[in-house]
Amino acid sequence: MIPTLKKYIENIAKQTGIEFELKTFGKETRLPSLMEVAIFRLVQESLTNVVKHSQAKECLLKVEFQKEKIYIIISDNGVGFDLHDKSKDGFGLLGMKERMKLLEGELVVQSTQGRGTKLLLAIPIKSE
Repeated sequence: MIPTLKKYIENIAKQTGIEFELKTFGKETRLPSLMEVAIFRLVQESLTNVVKHSQAKECLLKVEFQKEKIYIIISDNGVGFDLHDKSKDGFGLLGMKERMKLLEGELVVQSTQGRGTKLLLAIPIKSE
């Protein structure tokens, strides 16, 4: 999964000029293929939101493998948004929330106008 994420962020960095950094922690574990695809789609949607909406110059993607969970943090230095503004509840964020329900994971969104956005994902690792 990590090589795929690395290649993906290299490609969007070239296309957008945004500086992406990937940091990994823990021992990468092979996950069930459907889970890997779902996690990749979550990260992909998150980074698409960064590109489309954030006006960020930098974005950090952290992936931490623990024994029972995988933690992903995506943070940018963009314009941020008001979490209470319901007009900002686009399909991207709604789709991510739905995917997280399917994975039985948790999604926390933190954003401050003028200071960027951070997504925290905690996903239980389940074997097939």
